[in-house]
Formats: sequence, C-alpha cells, structure tokens
Amino acid sequence: MKPHRLWRVSCSCGYEREATSAWAATAIFRLHVKLILGARQEEHTLTIEEPPADAPASGQLPLV
Repeated sequence: MKPHRLWRVSCSCGYEREATSAWAATAIFRLHVKLILGARQEEHTLTIEEPPADAPASGQLPLV
C-alpha cells in the first residue's frame, strides 16, 4: 500500500475524520451532512483541509 498524505474533514460540532484523497474527504463531508446535520438543529461549519505539501506520508488511517 502506497503511503498517502491525509486530508482532514472537520466540523464545528467537534467531528473530525481523516481521508486519503480529496474524493474520500468529499464523501465523508457529504455523509456527515446527510446523517448528522439532519438530526441536529444547531448550526455547523464543515471544512476540508488539504494536506500540506511537506506533510509526512501516512500508510494507515485510524480505525475510529
């Protein structure tokens, strides 16, 4: 498995998740909006952060 620099999806509600690509980060973003935001009445701010160019590669995502 080729190591990846990890993208980070975060929300103002405290939700955070790492992804191996922009595509995966967008999918996580959409899933959070669909499942979590529909159930809560508070306002959320979601962001997707691109990994820095000098970030060390990671070969594994956390299981949580």
